[in-house]
Amino acid sequence: PAWKEALGENWATVHPQLLHTLGNLTLTGYNSELGNREFREKRKFFEESHFELNRYFGACENWGAKEIEERGRTLLVRALELWPRPALEPLPESVLLERARAQNGEFHEESVRAAGRYLNVTFAKCSPGRYQGSNGEYLIGAFSKEHGKEGRNAPMPSWARRTLRPVSIEHGERPNARFWFSFGEDGIEMLYRARAGWFCLECDSPRQVLVIPTLVIRPIQDQMSTSKEGRLHFDVLQRGRQFWLRLRGGVAGPELTSCLVATEENELAN
Repeated sequence: PAWKEALGENWATVHPQLLHTLGNLTLTGYNSELGNREFREKRKFFEESHFELNRYFGACENWGAKEIEERGRTLLVRALELWPRPALEPLPESVLLERARAQNGEFHEESVRAAGRYLNVTFAKCSPGRYQGSNGEYLIGAFSKEHGKEGRNAPMPSWARRTLRPVSIEHGERPNARFWFSFGEDGIEMLYRARAGWFCLECDSPRQVLVIPTLVIRPIQDQMSTSKEGRLHFDVLQRGRQFWLRLRGGVAGPELTSCLVATEENELAN
């Protein structure tokens, strides 16, 4: 009750947004003793701390959103003084091209709403592409345009035939397509720590959205491609109304068709 009061009437929104941010984190050897005590009790421990980092709290009477954000800015300024950013070398042309392919568009809020309806969860936006549910759920989203089209009658790759059922391309269905997404390490770790987490992949438009639980991705993450910057790549292939993940080396990954929560047909029917 004490920290809810400190955060104010919007504590349910403020808490997940600021809980793991820099301004609300510190170092202590008494984490279990401090537990979930109110700030005034914790401050007594911090005042006796041998870490210079914790002396900051001695001047704080309250600990709410304003104080957390202010400390975050203070630590950021100090960190930049201690560890200035090195000069950046230009990225290779191949990496720039890859990013341009994936980022030629924006992730839409309609995709989040479609995911929310499917999961029966109301999501609030934490930051671009990141969303928090009221019960500790977490979702990160990304957009990819369609690229790598093949001819309508192009044969399915042999490695895909070994995993997927044969697909007949009927009149009006889309030809083969490929979608490419990437997610940073910090977002993925937050997803894995959440009560429940999903990757939300918008394939060309909000009418075609894949909502993939972490339970599908985590066991195969080391088989997926990553960039030098540590970003995890999702290489999604489509054949007719089937979707599947392609792993490193062109190996067929899990089929994702069951993760499709919004299609053009569904939107028209509604």
